[in-house]
Amino acid sequence: MIPGSRFLPPMKYMKKWKTCLIYTHRYLGLAFCLLFTLWFISGIVMVYKRMPRLSAEERLQRLPPLDFTRASWSPHRAWQKVGLPEAPEKVRLGMLGQRPVYRFLTEARGWVMVAADTGEVVPPVTAPFALEVIRSHFPGEGTGPYYLDLVTIADQWTLSSALRQFKPLHKVTLEDRAGTVLYVSQVTGEVVLKTTRDGRFWGWVGAVIHWLYFTPLRQRVELWRGVIIYGSAIGCLMCLSGIVVGLWRYRTRNRYRIRGREQSSPYTGLMRWHHYLGLFFGLITFTWILSGLFSMNPGRWSPGNSPTTSQRRAASGGPLDLAGVALAPAAAIEAFAIDFPPREIEVVQFRGRPYYLAYRPPSRSVAGQWSNTDNAAFLAAESPLPHLLIAADGSEQRLQQFSREEMVEVAREAMPRTRIREAVWLNRYDAFYYHRARGRRLPVLRVKYDDPRQTWLYLDPHLGVIIQKEDRLSRIERWLYNGLHSLDLPYLYQASLTWEVVVVGLSLGGTALSVSAVWLTLHRARRASSRRSLSLPGRFVPPSVISTRSSQRQDGAGTDLSRKIR
Repeated sequence: MIPGSRFLPPMKYMKKWKTCLIYTHRYLGLAFCLLFTLWFISGIVMVYKRMPRLSAEERLQRLPPLDFTRASWSPHRAWQKVGLPEAPEKVRLGMLGQRPVYRFLTEARGWVMVAADTGEVVPPVTAPFALEVIRSHFPGEGTGPYYLDLVTIADQWTLSSALRQFKPLHKVTLEDRAGTVLYVSQVTGEVVLKTTRDGRFWGWVGAVIHWLYFTPLRQRVELWRGVIIYGSAIGCLMCLSGIVVGLWRYRTRNRYRIRGREQSSPYTGLMRWHHYLGLFFGLITFTWILSGLFSMNPGRWSPGNSPTTSQRRAASGGPLDLAGVALAPAAAIEAFAIDFPPREIEVVQFRGRPYYLAYRPPSRSVAGQWSNTDNAAFLAAESPLPHLLIAADGSEQRLQQFSREEMVEVAREAMPRTRIREAVWLNRYDAFYYHRARGRRLPVLRVKYDDPRQTWLYLDPHLGVIIQKEDRLSRIERWLYNGLHSLDLPYLYQASLTWEVVVVGLSLGGTALSVSAVWLTLHRARRASSRRSLSLPGRFVPPSVISTRSSQRQDGAGTDLSRKIR
């Protein structure tokens, strides 16, 4: 060893690193052990309960029947009344009270309503009218409705980005046994959210805590993202340091001899259990925290799995052209009525040809089976409700899905200068197109392209849309997030009971690990407080007390006895 060298001897170097890892794990654990405990408990809740929502089934079932007999304005003429140059993104036909209306979704102005009988742009819905909407949708339920508030920004239950386009929202209570609170869009006059007392409780215990969805924080999106990303990164460091130290101190040979017995851990009491729990559940804790970090897509490194605009328009044939809608809405309603009375109709377009789309309203007898939590207006392509398409160009062709040949043509037009490596029809979910509650349609066409991004497209023939896009990075993200965080692994996520047992079991183990850390933290804090009280000037402490506390520090839980054993 050269005198004055900046380099440490190997043993001293390792000892420094060991000390650094121990104190890194200890002091980060002081800050994160309680948060980890809450994360594990709230994660168990989220296996069974999610944020309150209005299901697509209940929403559609409660809508009034469509009546466009007094509609004198066509969709195209009503859109011209809006006065925007670009085409609308969505067009829905519905009722506003007893009045038929068109609801147009625009990029510039959000939702705009035009009356189908007079052609006037409908002004924002007032509070008294919102109460009338609730009375018609929930007749005789509770002693209300009673008006509560106008939500202009967001409260605890309206933080979802899907609800942003419907704000401001009228908040109304039914004053029923369930404690139901409903939200009516001031823009469209629709009920867009339903919460109950139980739903709000489980929402708080589950998703709000797990996602850190506290209103003051979640309203500041970038701050919330930063808290999740950097907090998860620090949590990963805490887990890794604990795993390394735990493996470092675990012995299978030359075991520690403590109180006359040999054991693999140098610790006693609760600290020994924390050591063993960390060896078994520390890795799953690390992967869950790491995947939570990846859920925020740090650095926007993954493009996501939404199709591009050009890919969507390959299926639609271009922007929505309402000039081609020749079939009057009243005639379309009569055509649908042969199969079922429609409650809402959407104008869609496939390869340049317009169609009317309607979902079959569920009956009251299946109310207990309402499981889909996505509003049909938000994710119609993923709604499991039965549907029917009727051509709106005058031919009145009726169909349940488009032909397979047409879907293959759409796949070619979606990426026209790229060779298709594989095109197969899936009758079962694969590792990227799946749904645990089987709420996504089958069959779908999966097409793999020979491009640098290794793009895959999934095409749904039932609605004539490209429902999902995957490339190399989004597939990696799927495993880093859904695979590690939700354990959406092949042969596991479709076995519902097995998946629940595995996820809940691992979560309980992580909870025990975190609770032991909380208890040890409180024990250290109490011991440090006791030391400070002993050092106060002018205070007499009997020698017997000092001796007792000294022996407790040597033999108590969490004491490393390896140096004494040598």
